[in-house]
Amino acid sequence: PNPATSVAITTDTGISNSDFITSDDTLDISGTTEAGAFVLLTDDLNRSVSTTADSSGAFTLSNAALADGPRALKLTITDTAGNTNAGSIYNVVVDTVKPTLILSTAAADPTNLNPFTVTATFAEAVNGLTLGDINVTNGTASNLTGSGSVYTFNVIPTADGKIEVSIGANAADDTAGNSSVASNTLVRVYDGTAPTVALATPATPATKAPFTVTATFSEDVTGLVVGDITTTNGATVGSFTAVSATVYTFVVTPTAQGQVDEYATTFQGFPVGSATEAELAGFRQTWAAYDAVL
Repeated sequence: PNPATSVAITTDTGISNSDFITSDDTLDISGTTEAGAFVLLTDDLNRSVSTTADSSGAFTLSNAALADGPRALKLTITDTAGNTNAGSIYNVVVDTVKPTLILSTAAADPTNLNPFTVTATFAEAVNGLTLGDINVTNGTASNLTGSGSVYTFNVIPTADGKIEVSIGANAADDTAGNSSVASNTLVRVYDGTAPTVALATPATPATKAPFTVTATFSEDVTGLVVGDITTTNGATVGSFTAVSATVYTFVVTPTAQGQVDEYATTFQGFPVGSATEAELAGFRQTWAAYDAVL
């Protein structure tokens, strides 16, 4: 007899119902052959199921449960006269595993990036992920791009503080139709507020000696160096000391009579463990004239 025609897996799940890639491990296989023919389906473990085609030649078979992976099914037909054909091989892929999902970002913690980029990496290619599937506390998600197993999107912070990003279960489906599991929760602390600084000194308004200046920041910073401090009237800066993460001292030595100003120029002042730029320009302290004959 001729091979069966219109053979299909009626339980072929996923993005296509005819690609023989499915999450159903007990496949329902249907087709058409000669009326009354004996139909035998054998899997790659040599397990078999059989049925008899009806008066129109239609038949349906359900195989025993298959393990995940590529599987070969052989369909043979024996007509009512006892003739058996060579059989036809149908290659199917059984996939019952839900794709996992990991969220990651290159943004430091804490961070001042606004927005910062998050990468969603699935264990396999998926379809159906949308911005609506992304959960963000203290922020919003935007600009979702990607395909296959890797997607990226931006997170726009709403305010300073902790931001949590996650994607719930069933956000996307793999080729076989398995829905994804929930992602991890990605946490970052957003700090978009630049630290402030105040300069102070115990020196009198008129002095003839080097004097100490204390710089006090509103939060922990790193990165302040002598080169960030600017003076006027030729005064020099030395004896720079980091007293703590918020307090620094330095000594200003006047070199000529007249007014001496000192101020912090813009520098990369980082809250500890972050990449937050502190804009410190313009915090200027003016001292009265330096007078060498006092």
